[in-house]
Amino acid sequence: MNGHTGIGGDKNESSDVESENQEDMMVDDVEETEQAEYESLNNTIDQLDNYLTELEQKNDDLIVKIQELIDSSRQAREQIEKEEAKDDDKNADKGGGKKKGKKPPEQIEGMPYATL
Repeated sequence: MNGHTGIGGDKNESSDVESENQEDMMVDDVEETEQAEYESLNNTIDQLDNYLTELEQKNDDLIVKIQELIDSSRQAREQIEKEEAKDDDKNADKGGGKKKGKKPPEQIEGMPYATL
């Protein structure tokens, strides 16, 4: 132990014990602070994981809905094409006129038409 020399050359052991106690308390405080920081980081990581899981689920749900919309649109388009083909056949049988070609799909201004 490093002791302080008091009056008459005596070591002051109580001062050494106090210094060691203070150092131990400081080390304990640092460890507690580090532990609190680790817990805070773990909580933050858990929150991020939960948010990412929710986001991934929402993304999966959107993909399913988009696929359903594409399928519905495809079925509607096929139904319209069948009806147009029937109408063309009826018109051709009635008048013997020339058969109409397939009409191009309508396009909304600023929106390109895409075949899915």
